[in-house]
This record gives sequence, C-alpha cells and structure tokens, in this order.
Amino acid sequence: MEKHKKIAFIISVVLFVLFLPFTVLGIVYHVKNGDSKNPNHEFHYNDKLYFYNNANSLIGTYDCNYENCGYGEEIIEDETYGINYFKMVGLETKALINNRFAIISDYYAEKDGVIIYDIINKTKSDTYAGYKIYTVGIANNYVIVKTKDEKYGVLQLNDSIQTVIEPTYEFIGLQNAKDVEQNKIASDLFIVKKENTWNLIDSELNKKTSDFVYPITAFNDNSIIVQNQTGTYSLKNYDGTSKLSSEYKKIKFLGNYIEVVDQSNNYSILNKDNFTRVSQIYQITDESVIATRINETSLEIVIDNEVKETIDIS
Repeated sequence: MEKHKKIAFIISVVLFVLFLPFTVLGIVYHVKNGDSKNPNHEFHYNDKLYFYNNANSLIGTYDCNYENCGYGEEIIEDETYGINYFKMVGLETKALINNRFAIISDYYAEKDGVIIYDIINKTKSDTYAGYKIYTVGIANNYVIVKTKDEKYGVLQLNDSIQTVIEPTYEFIGLQNAKDVEQNKIASDLFIVKKENTWNLIDSELNKKTSDFVYPITAFNDNSIIVQNQTGTYSLKNYDGTSKLSSEYKKIKFLGNYIEVVDQSNNYSILNKDNFTRVSQIYQITDESVIATRINETSLEIVIDNEVKETIDIS
C-alpha cells in the first residue's frame, strides 16, 4: 500500500512539473492580450480603449485622458453641396484603419477635434478638426481630414501616416460609388473645391475636368452632374459643355441609364449615351418615394411602393 502511495505521489509531481510551464504560458498570454483586464473584450473599459481585429485578437490599447473617449465622430458636409455620397443609417463608424490606426476623440466637456493614433507604436498625430471615411471606409486606406483652419486634405494610413493631398482645399468629397475589390468607397477621383471653383482630381493632383463654378455632385466615365445656383441640376461633359439642354430637379446615374425629374415633376429614365427615353413618363410629387431595382436583365421602377414598370435591358 505504501509503495502504491509513493508511486502516485511521484506521478503527481511529474505531471505538475510537466504542465506548470503551460499554465504559466497561458496566464502570460491572457495578460499580454488584455483578457484578464478586459474579460468581455469591451471597447471602452476602465479608462482604456481596447482595439481588436476581426479575429477578436487584441491589437493594442489607448489610455484615455477623459471620460468622453472613443472613436471620433465623422464630419460629413457633402449634403451641403448636394453631393450624392454614401449614407449608412444606424451604423456607427468604427474608425479603425488597416488594423493599425484609430481615429480617436478624447475630451473633457467640449469636442476639440480628433487625433490619429498609431496603435502599434502608441504615437499620436496632430489634432484635426474632423475627418470622414463614410462609415464603411475609403479604398486604399484613405482618410479625408479637415484641419483646424478649415482646409481639407487626404491621408493614407498603411504602415505610416502619409499625406496624399495637402490640406489646401475648401472641400474634398467622394461620390457614392463602391470599390468592389476592397468593399469600400471608391477613391479614384475626388470632388474638390479650391478658390471657389470645383474640379475632379486624382490622388496625383491631376485635374480631370474644367473649372466649374457650381458643385459637382456626381460623375461617371464621361459625364458630370452639376448643381446650379437655383438648386436645379445639369448634365455636363468633363470640359464643361452641356449634354442636356434642360435643367432638372433631379439627375441620378443608374448604371448605363440616367434618372431625371424635370421641373414639371415628370420622372423618366434615359439611356446615358444617347439620352433616348427608355421608360414611360410618370407624374410625381415632391413627396414621392422612388426606388429603382436593376440587375443584368431588367430595370424595375417602383414609385410609392408600387411597381410601375419593368424594363428589359438584357
């Protein structure tokens, strides 16, 4: 019996010695990854911000200075100029770029701008008056920023903070177009305002259009929609010449087609190349809710929840 007890004791000691390193490593791992300090992986916990990647692994933390601490709120002024920008209702902006940079607001009583925080190196940028990534992010890890002196520029957040467009513009925005590969807002061309003129430019600062006096609200490969001083819209070539002689209450690109509402509230759809009408004309009101559903073979017009027409586009 005594012999069995000695054997059992020896086995227990051996097992303890074998598994002790794994236990210690497990404790170290959990402490290193913040699990013991933030067991539920909350974003704001005990005066810190915790940043996790899509695999729910901890990237790093930020020590808050004040209670009002979190992702910065976007400042989107595009609607002021009638720009057709991406809107996501009910989805809060998670300003975590490239799993490396976080755009943070940390203030006592009144908002005083945002900083870009390098989570890996624990460094902070200068303070900006505002920023925008249109909730879902901009392709190529771009961020549009607004400086304290009301100038817009564009940064790229890859391994470091790089200036793509110097903050010398009165406005910079992007239209509602998707970069399919990156599943973010397309950033091929920027809508910019400088010295009271509007242009389209690329990230190399190349102007793609003539100077426009009024805001560019949307564009496709060869046409631009401009909002006039009266609030109406015109369709233009990139060189500023008119494509449609009339001004409209609404013009919207829809793939290979264009939605228009004339000043008598007549709604119809035109071919984007030759401007022939491909739909019937529908009399609407200012309160009418219009939805169009388009796929590879058909285009469906829905007005006030009633399907009005299905157009074969195959």
